Amino acid sequence: MSFRIRTTCLAALAFALWSVRAHSDETLPSASSLSMEQRGSIQVRVDRTRNIQGQVCVSLFSTPQGFPAEARTATSTLCIKAAELKTSSFAFNDLPWGTYAVALFHDENFDKKLNFGIFGIPAEGFGFSNNPGLRIGAPAFQECAFSLGEEEQNVVIDLRYLL
Repeated sequence: MSFRIRTTCLAALAFALWSVRAHSDETLPSASSLSMEQRGSIQVRVDRTRNIQGQVCVSLFSTPQGFPAEARTATSTLCIKAAELKTSSFAFNDLPWGTYAVALFHDENFDKKLNFGIFGIPAEGFGFSNNPGLRIGAPAFQECAFSLGEEEQNVVIDLRYLL
């Protein structure tokens, strides 16, 4: 190949590369938009129910907003009869990888709310992901948060009863 042809080919290649680079933001999708979003599931097992009355309700949160008491701000909420917990767990499927926290309570009287006794002490069982220590007031989202970064994440929560 002659010098002149080689130079012309190199110039054309350089122009083509410059053209693609100069317009890449406008015409080419990014690598992240080409790949599918990674998704997985969270399996929640509840331990230490004191009886089989009522139901256990679990709320999955993906942000601190409303955690842990406002189920309407949760990503998802599920309830299972307490009698079925020996053979069941809660499954939250097809979730994008990210940070989550779980709050749950044992709704012994099926009224769909955590009941409180004297001095505002919970009269029904409750629990959180990461099983944080007891204190006055609910734990923060960050204390209960965990990462979903694989196909399946298992979470075990111990129910706690104060009355």
